[in-house]
Amino acid sequence: MRTILYIVLFFHSVFHLLGFLKAFDLVKLDQLTTFISRKKGVMWLVASVLFFVTIILMVLNLDIWIPVSVAAIIVSQFLIFTTWHDSKNGTFINVLFLMFVMFGWGKLNFKRNTLMKLKPQ
Repeated sequence: MRTILYIVLFFHSVFHLLGFLKAFDLVKLDQLTTFISRKKGVMWLVASVLFFVTIILMVLNLDIWIPVSVAAIIVSQFLIFTTWHDSKNGTFINVLFLMFVMFGWGKLNFKRNTLMKLKPQ
C-alpha cells in the first residue's frame, strides 16, 4: 500500500513540476491553459520539492514527514485553487493524502503517548 502511495505522490510531484516549467517557458504545455506567473511558478516548484522530500522522509521512516507533507498539501491546494480549470483533479490526491497524513499523525501520537506512560518515573 505504501508503494502505491509513493508512486501517486511521485506523479503528483511531477505534475507540480510542470507548473514550474510552464511558468518559466521551459516546456510548451498546451494542456495547461491557465497563465502561471514566475512567482507562482516558484511556488509550484516548492510544492514539488516538498512532495519529493515527503516521499524520502516516509521511506526513511522519519516522523518529520508529517509536517512537511502538511506544508506540501497547503501549498499544493493553494496553487490548485489559482489554476482550478487545469488542475482541479489534484484536489482529490491532496484530500486522500491528507487523510493518510491524519492517520499517520494519530498513529504517531498514540505511539508517543504509550511510550510516555510506560516510561518508568
